[in-house]
Amino acid sequence: MRSAILFLAVCLLSCRQPSSIDKQAKDTIPVGTTVDDFTAAKASLENDFLLNKDSAEYSSQDLQTAIVIGHLFERETKDAVLRYSENDSVARLVVLREKGKNWDTIISERLYPASTGDWSDLIEVSDFNGDNIPDLKVVKEHWDFHTGENADLWLYSNGHFTKVKGFDQIVSATYDKPTDLIYAYQSMGCADMAMYFGVFKVVGDTVQTVKEMSCDCCSESGDSCKIKVYGQEPFMVPAQKAYKYVPDMYAEGVKEKCAMVGRK
Repeated sequence: MRSAILFLAVCLLSCRQPSSIDKQAKDTIPVGTTVDDFTAAKASLENDFLLNKDSAEYSSQDLQTAIVIGHLFERETKDAVLRYSENDSVARLVVLREKGKNWDTIISERLYPASTGDWSDLIEVSDFNGDNIPDLKVVKEHWDFHTGENADLWLYSNGHFTKVKGFDQIVSATYDKPTDLIYAYQSMGCADMAMYFGVFKVVGDTVQTVKEMSCDCCSESGDSCKIKVYGQEPFMVPAQKAYKYVPDMYAEGVKEKCAMVGRK
């Protein structure tokens, strides 16, 4: 029985025999750039899968690897989502589905360019298109300076995953169910007083841009902010009113920031 399980891991994850690295090693492997570091982390992830594949639910994420197991997308099916770094710039996503005593490969995809920075939430299972069915978001890149991320999104429906075109171009994508829109935010510097905002919508298998804009309350002299909606001419507004021009999701934060720096 154990040999069959090991063969499964060989076929689906690495095309080699998993090492006998103890599960606890998963949390002690240093983040580095050597081949040994990535190989050890991957082997530990394989071992983690073997140890927890029969669990009703299981989740573990660190800087190099992530695994989530459970009835993630449907009550009738059990899946495992794994992400691991192959090297400094390439990661691998694997989605497995339990079929009897075996696990079938549903997705095996290379993520490039890939990085994780000081971040651990690499996998998110939640609705992103308003159909109340969980979808799969997997971080490709994360950066610590002016913190942000890019991710891939797979919509789930009727037993199938569909990759959304253009989703990986959205910075720090956040889905808002009441509006059925996806929002983006990125600090552009100046103590976060220069800001980028984006509003997007998933239509079918493609991202459509609703609006992109910037709010710069730093570079201009005086108590004012420059608002620029992409495709339109920029205009100036009093700093205390800047929050009225940004997406509602971020309005309160902009209002508070302007008040904190004395721009009332």
